[in-house]
Amino acid sequence: MKSICFIAGILGMGLLSASVQATPVVYNGTLGTTPVVMELDVNVDGRVESRYFTTPERVTHHINGQRSKQGQLTLNVDVDALENDDEADAEAKPTNSPVITLQPADNNGWQGEWRQGQGAPLTVVLSPVAPIATAGLSPFMQSLYQVSPYDYLLRATAEPVMVKQGVVNGYNVEWWQEPNAKISMFQLTSGYPAERLVALNTALRDSFWRTVLAVAQCEHSDDKVKISLLSETLISYVVSDVRDCGGAHSYMDVSPHILQVSNASWLTLSDLMWVDTSPVPDASAIPDAYLQDTLPTWLAAEFARLYPKQTAATDDESDDVCDYSSTEVWANAPWSLTPKGIYFQTMTSNFTSLCKGSGWEILPWDIVKQHPGRLKDLPGVVTTSDHAEPQLFSGTLGDDSIVLELNIDAKNSVAGRYFSTRTLHDRELSGDRHTDGQLALSEVISQKYRDEDDDTELPELTLHTVDNQGWQGEWRDGKGKTAKVMLHPLSVTAPSSVFMQSLYARSHYDYVRNQKAEPRQVKKEVINGYEVEWWQDPLSNVLTAQLVSGYTPEQRARLNAKLIDSLWEQAALFQRCEMFSNGKDVLSPEFSLRLLSPSVVSYTIDVDTMCADVGREVYTRASTLRSSDAKPLTLADILWVAESPIPDQTTGTKDSQYLDENFTDWLVELFSKRYPKQMRDDFQVDGETCSYGESASWGAPEWYLTPQGIHFLPEAMTGLAPECHNADWAVIPWDIVKQHPGRLKDLPLP
Repeated sequence: MKSICFIAGILGMGLLSASVQATPVVYNGTLGTTPVVMELDVNVDGRVESRYFTTPERVTHHINGQRSKQGQLTLNVDVDALENDDEADAEAKPTNSPVITLQPADNNGWQGEWRQGQGAPLTVVLSPVAPIATAGLSPFMQSLYQVSPYDYLLRATAEPVMVKQGVVNGYNVEWWQEPNAKISMFQLTSGYPAERLVALNTALRDSFWRTVLAVAQCEHSDDKVKISLLSETLISYVVSDVRDCGGAHSYMDVSPHILQVSNASWLTLSDLMWVDTSPVPDASAIPDAYLQDTLPTWLAAEFARLYPKQTAATDDESDDVCDYSSTEVWANAPWSLTPKGIYFQTMTSNFTSLCKGSGWEILPWDIVKQHPGRLKDLPGVVTTSDHAEPQLFSGTLGDDSIVLELNIDAKNSVAGRYFSTRTLHDRELSGDRHTDGQLALSEVISQKYRDEDDDTELPELTLHTVDNQGWQGEWRDGKGKTAKVMLHPLSVTAPSSVFMQSLYARSHYDYVRNQKAEPRQVKKEVINGYEVEWWQDPLSNVLTAQLVSGYTPEQRARLNAKLIDSLWEQAALFQRCEMFSNGKDVLSPEFSLRLLSPSVVSYTIDVDTMCADVGREVYTRASTLRSSDAKPLTLADILWVAESPIPDQTTGTKDSQYLDENFTDWLVELFSKRYPKQMRDDFQVDGETCSYGESASWGAPEWYLTPQGIHFLPEAMTGLAPECHNADWAVIPWDIVKQHPGRLKDLPLP
């Protein structure tokens, strides 16, 4: 019997190291008459380490070889990677492994032959696989395509499936399982803002696939994913399994993963805790002496002080005793976060049963905070949100089927909404929960949309609980008409398409309303050399774009996730207006791509509506994303006009106000010189005086990027002079912008 050893996975840093080599290219074609998919990874020194599968078989064959000076590839199929290594099977292996020879062909393809021994050769013809539009893929398969197009094609017939749902520390989670490897991963469905949910779930799926692909190289069993912490700021979980890679020992792989919620980035222990002299070096520059001596020595002393009984030396001199004073016990110990502190799972190189982590090895948070790491300002490590999650119900109001959402806060105030499954129109609710648990709710409609002589009471709902789960009661309108209400909890399953997954993360209520009205592609065009698909929400008719070329698959996925989120942002504005006005007014946001470039994507949502008590509203929501990681850029990232240094502010957060208080004066002076006509006090647009020359118009302007420069939109136009809002002339040209570089000085600009 093989013994089981224990190792700590380096995934505690949340990263898989990547080899320095050329990016693999995936091809499809034929091997003889059999369809084949092949990934060729040609290194700069000519070495080739690649793989292929035939579509009927869907089993990976590893191939290794060399590229000649003439460009020919000679590849040997690695039989040992496929066959059992047991000595009893050695005689059954073929004496000659198959050999593939390939010559460059037209259109960046390859052609050649597959030959084994004296057998007849098979013709091989390969062409590069065309990029796949990922918008129609499920979120898990979209993530797999980003990680590895080859493995996406290999596993296209075995998508992960949801196997259970649950609640962890107040957060709703779903568990998904890959059907072949039987490895699971969780997805978050509540508890975080919508945009963060999308980013966090994307990171979790990416980590999941990297784990699946890693264990695919070996036999494995007893795979477990344990969530150790879900909080407002941090997520911690541990993946463990037993692997057998053909050596003398099986081994237990323990891989902790820690996510920072704010930006879905993976953290290392030195981000949270550092016990040496400051400053904390970069994660890649931490010396081995710290990891193998300084840190474990400090941990051994600290745990001896905190847990003297558990760490006390014994008279037992056998090899099975765990010596907690030894640095070996604490060196490279996998660590994870818990509500009580950081848990270090002890393990030693002799793999004794008594050094496998007993559960008490927790370093309390108050001690951790005395030794802050790189992220010294990370707040609320283990705090949880007091915000009540909306509850979803379905049932009947009279003869009408409805879906209702309730949000009851700690003060027993109730906010809600419901829609008829026949009309899909929202009705807003507001009220209170009485001491006996009964809900007294009234429909809400703006007085602006009621006739002046209409003093009829708005409809009311009175509800009481049924078995502490559902609700039943009565709906009554102002004229005395009544209807019976019956409601039961509505369980919502996760969607498959990436559009609906985004909506599901934002709001289960809105997702249910849109289930039979998924976004559809309405047109396709090329903008500045980039292929763009336009998608429309059938209920609100709002649009967004999806990028299908011009960026790497990973970049497109991140950018498209932001663009999908903008669709639902517009749809929410539409639905809110319809509910506010009782369907008597319509808000139609307009989405525009302002700039597509290798380094940035800039877009706007323009809103012009009468759906407000103050009258007409005109405003713009603008976003500029860095193409490499889809992080929102601030104006100070691009433009800085002050003499003082640019404040150290993390990219990825949106400035509420430009960090230089003199910027407004600088902007007004510049515009006055470049656009004297528009900046005059008497300048008008459609008969309205715009007052562009006043500093108040440019105090905190919206901005976006164009091929010509940075376009600014004046502030405080709402309800005053909507005609003045666009100010299509208000552009700082790129030649001036480049004279005042912002925080990201190396960011290529048009």
